[in-house]
Amino acid sequence: MEQVKVFDATAVIAFLNEMDYPEGIVKLSKHYRVIIPKGVAKEIKKSPGLERLQCLTKHRAVRIVEVNQSNVEQILNEHPQLHRGECEAIAFMQTCGGEKRCIVSDDSKARKTFQTLNFKGTEKLLEIMKEERIINEET
Repeated sequence: MEQVKVFDATAVIAFLNEMDYPEGIVKLSKHYRVIIPKGVAKEIKKSPGLERLQCLTKHRAVRIVEVNQSNVEQILNEHPQLHRGECEAIAFMQTCGGEKRCIVSDDSKARKTFQTLNFKGTEKLLEIMKEERIINEET
């Protein structure tokens, strides 16, 4: 089974705007299928992140997916500490199944919730990011 990483908005924004390193997502797409829920993609509104995301989608480094909004609303009600983008990532994961899938987030509350829902962490992702020199040991 193919490894899939689902990104929430903070992780995508970090790559596209804050780190100014969209190539990092391209490098990750060599190892994983990178998926962003549509609601998360809509949170990327500012330049240059918006244009970079469009380019990554066009070149198939990132796939943007539709998510059932009634499932998202249910998750929001069950986990009010989460943001909509995180709930969209969970809703996508719940419908697609598979054990080689994990959600990438920098939010500690979200990561704790993901663990309680049995979604895998991102340790392997960090190893690959180090190998690809996207991050270093000090990052």
